[in-house]
Amino acid sequence: MLGARMRTSLYDLVRPPVGWRFDALVVCTYSADLRSVLALPAALLSDRPGGDLQPRAITPAQIAALRRICDRTVIFCQDGAVAGADGLPPAVIELEPLVNAVRLEGGGAFHPKVWLVRFRDDRGRVSLRLAVMSRNLTADRSWDAGVVLEGQPGRTPRDDGLTQLLDALPDMVRRPLRPAQAALVRDLVGQARTTRWIPPKGLARPDLRLICKDQTWLPPPSDSLVVFSPFLTKPALRQLRATRRLALVSRADALDRCWGEAVTAFDRRLVLDPPTGEDDARPGQLHAKIYAWDRGDRRGLAIGSMNATSAAFSGANVEFMAVFDATAALPDGVSSLLDTLAPVLVDHAPEETSTPEETTDDRPARRALSSLDLTLDCAPDGEGWRVSLRAPNPLSDADQAELIGLTFRPATLPLDQACPCLDGLAERQAAEFPTRLALAQITGFIVFASPTIAPFTLRLEVLGVSEDERRRAALQALIPDTRSFLEFVRALLGDDAALQALLNPGGPAAGWAAAAGGMGGGLLELLIRAVADDPQRLELLVEAFDGFGAQEFERLAPPEFRKLWTAVMAAREPA
Repeated sequence: MLGARMRTSLYDLVRPPVGWRFDALVVCTYSADLRSVLALPAALLSDRPGGDLQPRAITPAQIAALRRICDRTVIFCQDGAVAGADGLPPAVIELEPLVNAVRLEGGGAFHPKVWLVRFRDDRGRVSLRLAVMSRNLTADRSWDAGVVLEGQPGRTPRDDGLTQLLDALPDMVRRPLRPAQAALVRDLVGQARTTRWIPPKGLARPDLRLICKDQTWLPPPSDSLVVFSPFLTKPALRQLRATRRLALVSRADALDRCWGEAVTAFDRRLVLDPPTGEDDARPGQLHAKIYAWDRGDRRGLAIGSMNATSAAFSGANVEFMAVFDATAALPDGVSSLLDTLAPVLVDHAPEETSTPEETTDDRPARRALSSLDLTLDCAPDGEGWRVSLRAPNPLSDADQAELIGLTFRPATLPLDQACPCLDGLAERQAAEFPTRLALAQITGFIVFASPTIAPFTLRLEVLGVSEDERRRAALQALIPDTRSFLEFVRALLGDDAALQALLNPGGPAAGWAAAAGGMGGGLLELLIRAVADDPQRLELLVEAFDGFGAQEFERLAPPEFRKLWTAVMAAREPA
């Protein structure tokens, strides 16, 4: 069930089964990084695993893939928990509607790690995949745990923690979802409500648990208990009830800070000690959250987002756990779980002279900055654009104290172009960026940092220039010539060979670009199929070509394609 060598990529979880295609995705995560989000389309639209999914440059096929999934994907994350990024491609504008910040009342964290994917086959049948994990949507190398469940919608409705979470999401975001996003979430709620989830071998059907201020959950009183939790608090450890608490697996610094309680409560205190191999130049830390227990002759297992902390146990955070009867998977008891993972675990004791390091918590400063409801004001200035941060209200003395040394920059710019902004916001409620930007560089994703705040990203409202104008500019910047134009068109029409080549540089699709550089390779067939069977995909092309403008379209599209497109548009007109 769990093993030291049983690993999978986050992106492998969302790839469609053979014969199925991606249709919709809802992600709940505490933190996210934008490069990982940019990599999603290649995984969602390809059926091949592996490959480098985080290239520094973005290809025409990837921008086409982004456009294909952007109205079918919604991401929810903790407000202020998007990592700082630098030098992102103009395509990042496509992500702005996808990433939705959640801010909880009372200062708790939005902490679930849940992915719900919908696939369709050629007959229109629907299949759902649910991943409940400890993994965030980042490129972090930590060791995480998760469980993947499959199912198809049926007839009998039944509410559980998943439908409760999905139902609540539209009301939790800082800005209202777009109508299409809200409709997508509602549709998935209805389908999830009638789905009976098929668990992995050895586990019974899941008890899906939403944990929040109105409903909490703890492992039941048991005969023996094993806990995996990277973060700990002393009161939470005292809440765990078992006749024998076999082992607490955590991080060294977390154990050191709670050592008295850990020694009193648990027979063994362990930390992760993975071997360093060719693929593990930097072994990651533990990030898995697992609770396993023996109760009489039954075994229980819970996997998800909940640390052994007061914020999680009290319901101050929003958490999500999948709870199973695991008797068949752990016939010899939960101690066998430790035996299975023994190659990567070692006992831990604090060094006699060591004092636990005090950690700096920059979350209050992030909350203070986010609560200002800043906007990004834009105005044309010669051949570029002038951009400024603006605060709708004066900054309080407390805000200014939290934000000393604050800098900002659009996520499309490199680190060294960050500029100070606190004085401008405090004195004039506006801070102007010192250099002029190209329109394709303007994004609502703004990176903030200070000597006491790690770089993080907020999605601000952009004023003074429309989203459509910025999308057009980004598209023109990313599609500079006829070759890239034809790659973009093919990918938008559903020819995913370029994405296969991206995922498998040495695979059979690697020669795709050379083979498909001209008008051949079935482009006519792709267009005819879109006209006959997939008008929505044709609408994506129409939108993209309108974005290029007539003059740019004529420059990029070869004459034979323009002739073909004219015929397609004529056939598309109603009789």
